[in-house]
Amino acid sequence: MNRRIAVSLAAAVLSLAATAQEPAADWIAASNKYTDLLLAFEMKHAPELGSNQGLSQFDAEVSQPTLADEDQERQEKEGVLSTLKGALGQPKQKPVAQDLQIVIRKIELQFRKRDFDRAHKVDFLNASKMAFSGLRVLLDEQTPSERRPAAVVRIRKYAGLESGYQSLTEILKQRVIEQMAKPGVVCPARTEIETELSRNPNYLEGIATLLQEYKLSGWREPYDKLKTQLVEYDAWTKAHVLPRARADFRLPPEEYALNLEDYGIDIPPGQLAAMAHQAFSDIQTEMKPIAAQIAKGKHLPSGDYRDVIRELKKQQLVGDAILPFYQERLRQVEKIIVDKQIVSLPNRSARIRIATAAETAQQPAPHIVPPPFLHNTGQKGEFVLPLNIPARPGQATSENYDDFTFDAAA
Repeated sequence: MNRRIAVSLAAAVLSLAATAQEPAADWIAASNKYTDLLLAFEMKHAPELGSNQGLSQFDAEVSQPTLADEDQERQEKEGVLSTLKGALGQPKQKPVAQDLQIVIRKIELQFRKRDFDRAHKVDFLNASKMAFSGLRVLLDEQTPSERRPAAVVRIRKYAGLESGYQSLTEILKQRVIEQMAKPGVVCPARTEIETELSRNPNYLEGIATLLQEYKLSGWREPYDKLKTQLVEYDAWTKAHVLPRARADFRLPPEEYALNLEDYGIDIPPGQLAAMAHQAFSDIQTEMKPIAAQIAKGKHLPSGDYRDVIRELKKQQLVGDAILPFYQERLRQVEKIIVDKQIVSLPNRSARIRIATAAETAQQPAPHIVPPPFLHNTGQKGEFVLPLNIPARPGQATSENYDDFTFDAAA
């Protein structure tokens, strides 16, 4: 599902970029026509992506990520790939050719990654996280109210309560069993499984909270069924997958190289690691005089950058003071941008909010939630600020996230 998201977003961004340029409408229409070929199959097999792009016709549908469905998707995309390659060989405007090359490379890379996964990996498939992600897009204040009841239909289908639908947990369990039966496969890292499983109760509570918040009807019975299935799936994972988990969290070199390529990085991993170490050393060197300057100005006992950061982090913002502080700091930044004519800004305030526990489990770092690219009806991107990391195994309470709640970091 994650790779579908990557390819779909790449295609959606191409459409967005094309639409944003008013001149040369002929090449925009041509490029969009090719991109739409891919998106049609992406959203057919992952309807949640369609909802995420603002397409309400997908709201009541769900993914059924069986091996057979994956094989069918592969076959359909091979047809799309053949069509795109054929189109690339025909005379056309340069921007269209560039877009075609980008989408072709993404599809081919997706095939290579999937082939690697099937031959060498047992993925950790987190059913609770998938279910929450599929429902969260519908249960949002920026989602039109008439779309929200489809979340109940999705719950019923995730739970296998609708005719023709297998429960999500049974599908994922079967996929894991199929992979573990292969010789020489690499299982997930123990830290990944333990951390994710420890956070899953936040997803279950988060789903129920959202259903109650938007006052949907008929959700309790299918939700209870789905919740039971998700809890049982986690127990099955602990019993059957966790004992085979690997202790080393590092990715196999070939998988790491494929992931780098997916981010557009073609530098060999070893060379990139050396560059990263050098860059870190350079940053440390740059931080030393700045830290000394701050220490002098604030009369701190030490000018070492580690000690300075530690002292600055003691000035924590608390509770209701956090969000207004970020909003005011953003206004200051925007004023500088406008005064210095760096870029143009929309005539509205940016959206910033505090993350829920479920959203923090999903992404335990500050991030932006992008708006729909393809069918935006006024939704805006928003910055989300997690405050606490859900408790890890062996922890009694959640871990305070203090890296972004002090003046110097805002």
